[in-house]
Amino acid sequence: RQMCIRDKCRLSSCSGNVEWKGRLKERGELKANSHSGAVRIDFTETPNATYTINTFSGAVALDLPDAASLTGKSVTFTRGAGDGEVRVETFSGAIDLAGK
Repeated sequence: RQMCIRDKCRLSSCSGNVEWKGRLKERGELKANSHSGAVRIDFTETPNATYTINTFSGAVALDLPDAASLTGKSVTFTRGAGDGEVRVETFSGAIDLAGK
């Protein structure tokens, strides 16, 4: 399920993958979760935001400026002023974030 209103996007799935590609507006919010599927977010322009990434039993891959060296199943970091919010969670799926 995907719902985007103005500068807020909510993406969710119970047993399937979640994929999103686009640009998050300044001070925007992107929240994605999947219980048993992967989450793939591909930013066409990496937003200045606070990122919270959590998975219970999946892998986390971050291909974002200033975050490629971060590892673990629970990662939190801020890019730029941190005006926006990106929150991605899975229970048993991989998380892959990419951006330019």
